[in-house]
Amino acid sequence: MALDPTGFKSDLIDVMNAPTTTYEDAAIAWATAFQSYAAALVPVSTSHAAAAAALQDEFEDDVFGAIPAPIDEDEASDNMGEAIVTWTAALGLGQAPAFVYDAPGAGDITTLKADLAAAFVAGQSSSVDDTAEAIRDAVQTWMTAQTSVPAVPPPPFVVWS
Repeated sequence: MALDPTGFKSDLIDVMNAPTTTYEDAAIAWATAFQSYAAALVPVSTSHAAAAAALQDEFEDDVFGAIPAPIDEDEASDNMGEAIVTWTAALGLGQAPAFVYDAPGAGDITTLKADLAAAFVAGQSSSVDDTAEAIRDAVQTWMTAQTSVPAVPPPPFVVWS
């Protein structure tokens, strides 16, 4: 098993089409979609629940609750990017003791945020399907660029899948 980009896109479409009445409801829906996407992450992480809870909090406080309408793409992509980085780090910590998560550099984080910003801009003139695909692609690119180093070598590293 591995990351589920097809199911993730479908879940994102469902989330974007579902009416939510509170920031908390929106955060729960988005965090659930992310958790399902990474449920079978390789290397295995034991921190899915904690990572999803952290992601939900980040989405509620710093993404949905902090963004005025109309949506500012730069602020939204920065906040969502930071939420995804936090979620990824929590998943990486759950790979211990067998693996040590190799955190990404600032350039990788900047790329993630730029990809999310492009998805949000496209979302203003595209279908929900296209927007979900663009967000999915940004997250999939980010996640498959992550690596973890075995605590007891070899091999040199494992690329997330």
